[in-house]
Amino acid sequence: MSDALRLSRNVGALREGAASVAREVRSLRAAAEEIIDLSGDLPSHEVPRGMVDAAVRTQQHGDDERSTTLALKAAAARRWSLLSGGRPVNADHVGIAGSATAGCFAVCFTLFESGDCVLLPTPAPPVSDTLIRLARATPTPVPGDIEWSLKTSVEDLARASDARTTGVLLASPVDPTGAVYTRSELKAILEWAAGRGLWVIVDETHRDLHYGSGPAPSVLDLPDELLERVVVVSELGAGDPAWRVGLTLAPSGVAETVARLQVLAGGVVSGAVQAAVTASLADDRTVRDLDRLTETARQCRERAVQLFRDALPGLEYIEPLGGPFLFFRIDGTAAPSEGRSLRFCGRMLEEHGVALAPGAWFGDDRWARLSFVVPERTLQQGVARIVEFMHTSQPEQ
Repeated sequence: MSDALRLSRNVGALREGAASVAREVRSLRAAAEEIIDLSGDLPSHEVPRGMVDAAVRTQQHGDDERSTTLALKAAAARRWSLLSGGRPVNADHVGIAGSATAGCFAVCFTLFESGDCVLLPTPAPPVSDTLIRLARATPTPVPGDIEWSLKTSVEDLARASDARTTGVLLASPVDPTGAVYTRSELKAILEWAAGRGLWVIVDETHRDLHYGSGPAPSVLDLPDELLERVVVVSELGAGDPAWRVGLTLAPSGVAETVARLQVLAGGVVSGAVQAAVTASLADDRTVRDLDRLTETARQCRERAVQLFRDALPGLEYIEPLGGPFLFFRIDGTAAPSEGRSLRFCGRMLEEHGVALAPGAWFGDDRWARLSFVVPERTLQQGVARIVEFMHTSQPEQ
């Protein structure tokens, strides 16, 4: 690359990830090939009428973004309070971003800097590694224990930490495994981190999608004294990304800095979208929609698990307790070399027309991720093709 086109090292951490698979899927579909896409997150769905009406009213009345932001912060604080047994949540500590990823980036950029090391329990969302690096810090992967659904324990974190460690970035429910940290597990992590003066960022984007009783356990279920250096990241809105907002909940001082950074970086969400999301939080239909989505996901999960049990007995997978994903082992079909999950998923797409997410994206090349919240026939066909490939393929030499 010529000097004129040289890019700074600041963007060296950017990765395409899912975008590359999405492009390949679109290309194959354009060529009239039948593709079963099990690589994504939750499917988009129709935006509720109440959200559209609120957005239109805001545009027509010319409501200023400050008033819509304050209303959304108050609504988000009430929702967090409701989900966590009525605990007080200060709306002034709520931040608004274009997505959970944008909010998490602003938090990482605020808290970490060059020379810092951030513990990253793996497998982890692909963007987590990138966000830490964009803050010029260094991610320290902490592999989870297969006997513990690939979750990371305090002992694992302690072994991986050193004098440069300044924080932990984890998700629950976990993308890609669907594992959920219990209240006692979260409490142990926060107590350990507090004892070392570490920041803990917790991505709870899929908290509503929990297959136990009520929402998934949250750090907000814990006492205030454990939350002094804790930031929660989440996301709200309709299934269409254009109608969603990212949320952060941070201690005083951090919250204000994150908000200023969002404004400076051009991350202000339009007043119309903010008003739409606020309206959805005040609408009982939103609760019913979430309940229906969770029940649909629960049925899809049970279907996916049963299909794998019946067709691939003995295959190792993580039984998901939250989120829309199933994480399964593929290393029996590939030699133990770097990139085996990429090769597996590449062959599944090119030869069998099924798009999956390779485990390498999440920090563990032995696995692949399947998104199961799809129509029943789509799931059945997709799993059948996976089974056929795994039964007929020979391990690479």
